[in-house]
Amino acid sequence: MKMQTSINAPCDGHVAELAVKFADNVDIKDLLLKMKA
Repeated sequence: MKMQTSINAPCDGHVAELAVKFADNVDIKDLLLKMKA
């Protein structure tokens, strides 16, 4: 699974929106939560 789209998104809101769409497993959600922390 490629996460470049969400990681490179210019705004955090857009990243979060994409994260909700693509985070099919807890590992990805955890990764994004760590990035936002």
